[in-house]
Amino acid sequence: MIKMSIYKILEFVIFLILLILAGIMSDIPDFESYQNIYMQIYKSHDFLFDIISGFFYEIGLPFVWFRFFWLLIGMLLIRHTMKKYLGPRWQVLFWICFLLFPYFIEIIQMRNFMVMCILTYSLPFLWTGGMKNTNKCAILIFFWLVVYIK
Repeated sequence: MIKMSIYKILEFVIFLILLILAGIMSDIPDFESYQNIYMQIYKSHDFLFDIISGFFYEIGLPFVWFRFFWLLIGMLLIRHTMKKYLGPRWQVLFWICFLLFPYFIEIIQMRNFMVMCILTYSLPFLWTGGMKNTNKCAILIFFWLVVYIK
């Protein structure tokens, strides 16, 4: 029998609510711009984002699903980092606070959201110290800086 605490269940439910909200929000200001970039109507000036979105467009994935996977990956990176440092109660509080403020701002800007997630994921490598971890952090940050190369 699987025993789950109420906090893990709450965290999972809040995580799902965040994903559902992201999926149904298409009235946000930049939705059409990102969709046009994805459908290659407009050319993105951001190198890595253009390559990633172009790949998924070529395999026939609809923009809504691309956006869903993009946000899911970012949220999983945040969740991975958060689980290292917060207990179950604080994880629930974190997701509630994240829902209240930065979430609705961050999901509008897909590229900014992913960079924020990568930075959140990479900072613990600096905190743990050591050359190997510092190199991991630098590689992650450098990789996602390419998102903004014009």
